[in-house]
Amino acid sequence: MEKLQYDSFYKFLVSLGTILIISPLLALYFLVNSSNAILMESDFYNALTSSSQNIVNKREGILSFVFKYSPWFLIAVFILGILAFLYGGYKWFSLQKELDQQIKLKTKEQKNIVENMSPPEIFKKTNADVQDIKTPKEANKTAQSGVLLKALSLEDTYYQMVKEKLKKKYSVRQNVKINHMEYDIVARSKFDNLDSLYEIKYWTKVPSCKKFQNVIRALEERGINYENTMKRNFQNYLVIITTESQCSLMKISAYKWKQQMDLIKNINIEVISENDIEKEL
Repeated sequence: MEKLQYDSFYKFLVSLGTILIISPLLALYFLVNSSNAILMESDFYNALTSSSQNIVNKREGILSFVFKYSPWFLIAVFILGILAFLYGGYKWFSLQKELDQQIKLKTKEQKNIVENMSPPEIFKKTNADVQDIKTPKEANKTAQSGVLLKALSLEDTYYQMVKEKLKKKYSVRQNVKINHMEYDIVARSKFDNLDSLYEIKYWTKVPSCKKFQNVIRALEERGINYENTMKRNFQNYLVIITTESQCSLMKISAYKWKQQMDLIKNINIEVISENDIEKEL
């Protein structure tokens, strides 16, 4: 079950019932042990002064009254505790069962909102990134050079890395649409309300500052769309895969641009060499 409703009245009844059940048992144990402690030899009693004997007599009277009526009181408390425990537990379980059903329906509804991107849509999105950042040398032979296929392969490998890393704590999906917006990777937390959204870019050269800013703004828009649609919090990740020769320069540029833009404070930027990705193949 999901988190229990500890602030409910029925939880209080269960707790009270537990106390009422245990208390008579402890009291009975105390009374049994006390009965042995008050036994007194007659010679010792006769040796007491009259005032001491009066105190002992009063004490015995009180204890006699307690021993006479306490069993009935303890039985009543015990029964009351059982009734409170059973009633509270039944109502609490019924309430929790209804809550679990609501959560399941909500989760199912959210899953239906998340659509898988079609192969043409995946191809189109990745191709747009490659076309937008390609070098002049690649301009006339992008299809022949296999840059697009390489980008798709690198993205898929990175997804497998993320899925393996987060599988215990997150449910990870690749290439999905939520409210008509496209996401490379969505990692939904199994334990809290904070999910991770990944945008993967294969850039073989450092993009312009304007291009970088546009990507960041698009990331923010997708994050807000996710939050409003799924009713869950999010953390954005921009993953830049680049060549070994461009890796250091890409890191420096991303750091500079991040310092200039206040809107990306909640975006994590990771620059990784394609060689490091290909090692996982």
